Amino acid sequence: RSVSRLELYESKQSSMKQGSSKRKPDYKQVIRLRECLRISESEMADCPKDCAAFFLETSEKLYVFAAQHSEVKGWIKSLCEQA
Repeated sequence: RSVSRLELYESKQSSMKQGSSKRKPDYKQVIRLRECLRISESEMADCPKDCAAFFLETSEKLYVFAAQHSEVKGWIKSLCEQA
């Protein structure tokens, strides 16, 4: 049984102490890859410049990620192998 997971961390700029290079995440979410139903590349108009979007779908939520065009297929392949 797979125990692979993807951890998402969100940090706000204001949560960083001045002079400190360490950030404490404001929010952490764990996606269990065994719960993944589909991972696929997608076209999105508002994707960051030089990036492509891809979806990771679970039974409860649809996540949208962006990666540089040259790295998207690698991300998808790696996540599919781990799921």
